[in-house]
Parts: sequence; structure tokens; C-alpha cells
Amino acid sequence: MNPLIAVRKWFRKNRNTSSTLGQRGERVAARFLRQIGYKIVAQGHRNKFGELDLIALDGRTVVFVEVKTRSSHDAGHP
Repeated sequence: MNPLIAVRKWFRKNRNTSSTLGQRGERVAARFLRQIGYKIVAQGHRNKFGELDLIALDGRTVVFVEVKTRSSHDAGHP
């Protein structure tokens, strides 16, 4: 199945949960990264400097992921 279609279906199905849109987006991103072979080390890591949405490993490479989730198809500015 096309990943974009799968994500849209997941969002529609889980729209009325108690988690925020951003948290749902982070879970979808983490699942996608796991499917393509990344190992998720941390999710929603916060400290005095800010927040990292996801920290993952791609082999020996540490990957810091910022997830931006939108509820519409409108493009925004990063």
C-alpha cells in the first residue's frame, strides 16, 4: 500500500483519540521510520534547550527528526 494512503487512513481512524495531532504525527513518523529500518531511540525528548520529536539510529548514524503534522493539505512554511 502507498505510505501516504496508509497514513491518511490511520489519521481518519484515530481522529477522535485523546492525543494531540502532533503526537499522532510523531507516532506515524516513528512507525514509518521503523518500517524502513531505523531504530527509534527516543520520542518526545525534552530538556532545558527544547524538544526533539524523534531520535533514531540508521545503522551507526544518529538521526534527529522534527515532525510537522498538518490537518489539511495546505502547504505551510517550515
